[in-house]
Amino acid sequence: MKNFNNLARLPNEIRYATWCDLATWGIERVGPANKYTCEVNLPEGWQVKQSDHPHWQELTDNNGRNRADIYICSDFCGTRAFFALRRRFTTIFEVAHNNKELRVLVMDGKDALYHTPWVPLRHELCESQPDQYHDKQAHDRAENLAKTWLMQNFPYWQNCLQYWDFDF
Repeated sequence: MKNFNNLARLPNEIRYATWCDLATWGIERVGPANKYTCEVNLPEGWQVKQSDHPHWQELTDNNGRNRADIYICSDFCGTRAFFALRRRFTTIFEVAHNNKELRVLVMDGKDALYHTPWVPLRHELCESQPDQYHDKQAHDRAENLAKTWLMQNFPYWQNCLQYWDFDF
Protein backbone atom coordinates (compact mmCIF):
# COMPACT_ATOMS: atom_id res chain seq x y z
CA MET A 1 0.00 0.00 0.00
CA LYS A 2 1.30 3.43 -0.94
CA ASN A 3 2.03 6.09 1.63
CA PHE A 4 0.26 9.41 0.94
CA ASN A 5 1.88 11.60 3.59
CA ASN A 6 2.89 14.45 1.34
CA LEU A 7 -0.29 15.60 -0.38
CA ALA A 8 -0.56 18.91 -2.24
CA ARG A 9 -2.70 20.58 -4.88
CA LEU A 10 -1.10 21.41 -8.21
CA PRO A 11 -2.57 22.93 -11.35
CA ASN A 12 -3.66 20.51 -14.05
CA GLU A 13 -1.87 22.55 -16.74
CA ILE A 14 1.85 21.78 -16.90
CA ARG A 15 4.34 23.68 -19.01
CA TYR A 16 7.50 22.04 -20.39
CA ALA A 17 6.60 18.48 -19.29
CA THR A 18 3.79 15.94 -18.98
CA TRP A 19 2.28 14.05 -16.06
CA CYS A 20 4.24 10.99 -17.23
CA ASP A 21 7.43 13.05 -16.94
CA LEU A 22 6.50 14.12 -13.42
CA ALA A 23 5.92 10.50 -12.45
CA THR A 24 9.65 9.91 -13.05
CA TRP A 25 10.26 12.44 -10.25
CA GLY A 26 7.80 10.57 -8.01
CA ILE A 27 4.89 13.02 -8.37
CA GLU A 28 1.58 11.28 -8.92
CA ARG A 29 -2.02 12.39 -9.12
CA VAL A 30 -3.94 10.66 -6.37
CA GLY A 31 -7.03 12.55 -5.39
CA PRO A 32 -9.95 14.52 -6.71
CA ALA A 33 -9.45 17.04 -9.48
CA ASN A 34 -11.46 20.06 -10.48
CA LYS A 35 -11.26 22.16 -13.62
CA TYR A 36 -8.01 23.84 -12.53
CA THR A 37 -6.17 21.73 -9.92
CA CYS A 38 -5.70 18.18 -8.74
CA GLU A 39 -4.44 16.46 -5.62
CA VAL A 40 -0.97 14.94 -5.88
CA ASN A 41 1.42 13.00 -3.71
CA LEU A 42 4.87 14.58 -3.67
CA PRO A 43 8.12 12.74 -2.95
CA GLU A 44 9.35 12.84 0.63
CA GLY A 45 10.85 16.23 1.51
CA TRP A 46 9.20 18.06 -1.40
CA GLN A 47 6.79 20.89 -0.72
CA VAL A 48 4.82 23.75 -2.18
CA LYS A 49 6.02 27.07 -0.76
CA GLN A 50 4.33 30.44 -1.00
CA SER A 51 6.37 33.11 -2.81
CA ASP A 52 6.37 36.84 -2.12
CA HIS A 53 3.46 37.27 -4.56
CA PRO A 54 -0.01 36.01 -3.51
CA HIS A 55 -0.65 34.19 -6.82
CA TRP A 56 2.75 32.48 -7.10
CA GLN A 57 4.15 29.44 -5.31
CA GLU A 58 7.23 27.27 -5.77
CA LEU A 59 7.55 23.50 -5.91
CA THR A 60 10.78 22.68 -4.04
CA ASP A 61 12.55 19.35 -3.80
CA ASN A 62 14.16 17.69 -0.78
CA ASN A 63 17.33 19.75 -1.39
CA GLY A 64 15.41 23.04 -1.33
CA ARG A 65 15.82 23.61 -5.07
CA ASN A 66 12.95 25.23 -6.95
CA ARG A 67 11.76 22.69 -9.53
CA ALA A 68 8.69 24.59 -10.76
CA ASP A 69 6.81 27.87 -10.48
CA ILE A 70 3.11 27.57 -9.68
CA TYR A 71 0.52 30.19 -10.61
CA ILE A 72 -3.04 30.11 -9.28
CA CYS A 73 -5.29 33.14 -9.57
CA SER A 74 -9.01 33.33 -8.92
CA ASP A 75 -10.32 36.85 -9.37
CA PHE A 76 -13.28 38.65 -10.88
CA CYS A 77 -11.91 38.14 -14.42
CA GLY A 78 -11.72 34.36 -14.07
CA THR A 79 -9.51 31.61 -12.79
CA ARG A 80 -6.14 30.66 -14.22
CA ALA A 81 -3.78 28.00 -12.96
CA PHE A 82 -0.61 26.40 -14.33
CA PHE A 83 2.80 25.33 -13.26
CA ALA A 84 6.01 25.65 -15.23
CA LEU A 85 9.06 23.51 -14.68
CA ARG A 86 12.41 25.20 -14.24
CA ARG A 87 15.78 24.21 -15.63
CA ARG A 88 18.43 23.09 -13.18
CA PHE A 89 20.96 25.54 -14.65
CA THR A 90 20.19 29.16 -15.49
CA THR A 91 22.18 32.21 -16.56
CA ILE A 92 22.35 35.76 -15.24
CA PHE A 93 24.24 38.85 -16.38
CA GLU A 94 26.67 40.69 -14.13
CA VAL A 95 28.00 44.17 -14.86
CA ALA A 96 31.50 45.02 -13.62
CA HIS A 97 31.95 47.71 -10.94
CA ASN A 98 33.51 49.98 -13.57
CA ASN A 99 30.30 49.72 -15.67
CA LYS A 100 32.45 49.03 -18.74
CA GLU A 101 32.22 45.22 -18.92
CA LEU A 102 29.76 42.43 -18.38
CA ARG A 103 29.82 38.66 -18.04
CA VAL A 104 27.36 35.84 -17.63
CA LEU A 105 27.19 33.56 -14.61
CA VAL A 106 25.92 30.00 -14.99
CA MET A 107 23.86 29.32 -11.89
CA ASP A 108 22.77 26.17 -10.08
CA GLY A 109 20.06 27.67 -7.90
CA LYS A 110 21.86 30.40 -5.93
CA ASP A 111 25.35 28.98 -6.57
CA ALA A 112 27.53 30.12 -9.47
CA LEU A 113 29.07 27.17 -11.37
CA TYR A 114 30.93 29.13 -14.02
CA HIS A 115 31.38 32.65 -15.29
CA THR A 116 32.36 33.84 -18.72
CA PRO A 117 35.31 36.16 -19.24
CA TRP A 118 34.45 39.85 -19.03
CA VAL A 119 33.13 41.26 -22.31
CA PRO A 120 33.74 44.98 -22.92
CA LEU A 121 30.74 47.22 -23.42
CA ARG A 122 30.85 49.79 -26.20
CA HIS A 123 29.74 52.51 -23.79
CA GLU A 124 29.97 52.85 -20.03
CA LEU A 125 26.67 52.26 -18.29
CA CYS A 126 25.26 55.19 -16.35
CA GLU A 127 24.64 54.28 -12.69
CA SER A 128 21.73 56.70 -12.34
CA GLN A 129 20.04 55.27 -15.45
CA PRO A 130 21.23 51.64 -15.80
CA ASP A 131 18.75 50.86 -18.59
CA GLN A 132 19.66 53.93 -20.62
CA TYR A 133 22.06 52.04 -22.87
CA HIS A 134 21.81 48.42 -23.85
CA ASP A 135 24.71 46.85 -25.72
CA LYS A 136 23.00 43.89 -27.39
CA GLN A 137 26.17 42.70 -29.12
CA ALA A 138 28.07 42.43 -25.82
CA HIS A 139 25.12 40.72 -24.15
CA ASP A 140 24.80 38.21 -27.00
CA ARG A 141 28.54 37.52 -27.01
CA ALA A 142 28.68 36.85 -23.26
CA GLU A 143 25.50 34.77 -23.35
CA ASN A 144 26.83 32.66 -26.23
CA LEU A 145 30.03 31.97 -24.26
CA ALA A 146 27.92 30.72 -21.34
CA LYS A 147 25.70 28.59 -23.59
CA THR A 148 28.77 27.06 -25.25
CA TRP A 149 30.14 26.10 -21.83
CA LEU A 150 26.78 24.61 -20.84
CA MET A 151 26.53 22.60 -24.07
CA GLN A 152 30.05 21.21 -23.54
CA ASN A 153 29.42 20.24 -19.91
CA PHE A 154 25.66 19.62 -19.76
CA PRO A 155 24.42 18.99 -23.32
CA TYR A 156 20.76 18.64 -22.22
CA TRP A 157 20.77 21.67 -19.91
CA GLN A 158 17.72 23.18 -21.60
CA ASN A 159 15.58 20.15 -20.69
CA CYS A 160 13.76 20.90 -17.43
CA LEU A 161 13.81 17.23 -16.45
CA GLN A 162 17.59 16.77 -16.70
CA TYR A 163 20.46 16.89 -14.17
CA TRP A 164 18.40 17.20 -10.99
CA ASP A 165 19.99 14.07 -9.53
CA PHE A 166 23.51 15.21 -10.47
CA ASP A 167 25.66 15.99 -7.40
CA PHE A 168 28.62 18.36 -7.36
